[in-house]
Amino acid sequence: MKVVTVMYFAAAFGVLLLTGVLKLLASQSELAYLQEANSVFPHLTNKLVYVLAGILEIGSAFWILFSPKATSRAAVLLWVGSLLIIYRVGLHLTGATEPCSCLGGAIDGIKVSTVVINRWLKGFLAYCVIGSMYFLIFHYQKRTRTPRSGVANSTALAQVSDN
Repeated sequence: MKVVTVMYFAAAFGVLLLTGVLKLLASQSELAYLQEANSVFPHLTNKLVYVLAGILEIGSAFWILFSPKATSRAAVLLWVGSLLIIYRVGLHLTGATEPCSCLGGAIDGIKVSTVVINRWLKGFLAYCVIGSMYFLIFHYQKRTRTPRSGVANSTALAQVSDN
C-alpha cells in the first residue's frame, strides 16, 4: 500500500478516535445543554446524540485501523463523512444559529474558539469525504482497466481487429 494511502487512513483514524473519545467525555459533563432536545433529532437529548456519535466515530476509527481492505476503509469513511454532512445540513435547516458544539465541554480547557475548531472539523470532514471519493473512484477505474481472465480490454480488441 502506498505511503500516501497509509497516511490518509492514519490521519482519519486519529481524528475519528480523538473526536469520538471527546464526545463521550463531553456527554458525561453536567452542562445544561446536554439535557436539552437535539435540534435535528428532537426526540433525543444532546447527551444521547453525543454518545451515539462518539460510539459511531470510535467504531469507524477501529474499522479503518483493522479492516484488511482499503476500499472498505474508504467506504466507511465516506459513509461517516456523509452522515456528518447530513447532520450539519439538518442543523442549518432547523435554524441552529450557533456553531455546532461538536465536542461539547471536552475542549473548554484549551484556549481556542469554537469557530476555529468547527472550521478545522469542517476542513477535516471535507478531507475525509473528498479523499474517500477519490480513492474509491481511482480504485474502481483501476479495476475496470485491468483485464480479467476471459475478458479482453479495448486495446487488445483494437489490435486484433487491425490484423
